[in-house]
Amino acid sequence: MTTPAIHFIGLGAARSGTTWLANCLAAHPAICLSEPKEVHYFNRRFAVRRGIADINNPNATKPLSWYLGHFQHAQPHQLAGEFSTAYLCDVDAPQRIRAQCPEAKLLVCLRNPIDRAYSHYWFNRGVYGREPRPFEEAIRVQRFYIEMGCYADQLERYLEWCAREQLHVVLFDDIPDHPEEVVQRTLRFLGIDRPLPSEVIRSRFTNPARLVRSQGLTRFMSWGARAMRDLQLTPLLNRLRRVGIHRATATMNSTPFRYPEMDPATRQHLRAIFHESNSRLEALVGRDLSHWT
Repeated sequence: MTTPAIHFIGLGAARSGTTWLANCLAAHPAICLSEPKEVHYFNRRFAVRRGIADINNPNATKPLSWYLGHFQHAQPHQLAGEFSTAYLCDVDAPQRIRAQCPEAKLLVCLRNPIDRAYSHYWFNRGVYGREPRPFEEAIRVQRFYIEMGCYADQLERYLEWCAREQLHVVLFDDIPDHPEEVVQRTLRFLGIDRPLPSEVIRSRFTNPARLVRSQGLTRFMSWGARAMRDLQLTPLLNRLRRVGIHRATATMNSTPFRYPEMDPATRQHLRAIFHESNSRLEALVGRDLSHWT
């Protein structure tokens, strides 16, 4: 099968609704997402899945054919795309995307950076089990919690390499109350007129805060998926995902978790850190973000 052109790339941000949007788009018959959803090809650093920063990304040195191989299951009538949340904050990704996929449309999901950092912290702590420190210490030691929320810097880097018309911004704030509008607007941006049914959109809400029961099982599932792709068993992996093996195992291996409220003094500290970036972001996206407190 001939590998199609890459029509769109989801850039991030992590913990900002990207998984939900990707799941909605994947449900549309005119769209094909990569396998896996996050290829992590254009970022040279920030291996976000490991929960730590400044790791050299081995995928960045692989040939373009390796990247395109993640879309071999796409049909001729489908728009091919992927979502990798490391792309938005990686300083090299904009130029690399421009060089390899200059016509690709870029999708960005943004969330109040204070809430994004807190959600990311609890995700790393509850799912990966690799964040033992209190939140206040974690944001001092691991700068990516802060750096990943400086959206103005990130979008300005992309606008140096792409036209504003290539960039579509989704605000996390709009998703709970207007999910259908968010999805249909994104589809129209991609050039797809056929809407997605409301019941499909609302069934795609996912990725809540959870506590993992067995870190060993989580690591085994990740290792197994990588091994199947390395052995060129991606079609079998796709079939297993479609019948729900991955989701059922993840559900069995975790329990819903409601993390505690952030300390008001910490929120005030982060509000001051992000104030200047948020002010510049308002002009870039044309939205009032004064409620991001």
